[in-house]
Amino acid sequence: MSFARTFLNDRLNSSDPEGIGLHVEQLMQAVAPEWSVPETLPHVRASNLCFGVPMNWALNDADRQQQVCRTLRYKLGQFEPRFSQVHEIKMQEDEAGNMVSFVIRADARMGDGEEGIELETRLSLFDQQVEEDSP
Repeated sequence: MSFARTFLNDRLNSSDPEGIGLHVEQLMQAVAPEWSVPETLPHVRASNLCFGVPMNWALNDADRQQQVCRTLRYKLGQFEPRFSQVHEIKMQEDEAGNMVSFVIRADARMGDGEEGIELETRLSLFDQQVEEDSP
């Protein structure tokens, strides 16, 4: 993960669905080291030390999928302040294509109001990078 590409790119700071989508993709592509940071250090928990989502995949494991979705929801709350509420995160695995698809439905702060958005991302299981033909 490139710190500059994630945190300093102007497109990632925009308040439009495309800018939010780019930031969410960066979050999902960043593999978190899973440091154990106590809740008493909220600024450290919200820093780039903890940026990213741990994606140690377990195919066809419903409990693991739920855990990944819960972790992603938590990380979106920490690192995507433009989301006012995440309504749903769906995860679907494609073993044959070595892909995992995510659909995130949320309300996002846009200008003076809120707008419902839906983000779809497909990640490769080989390198956790967004596939170019992601919707």
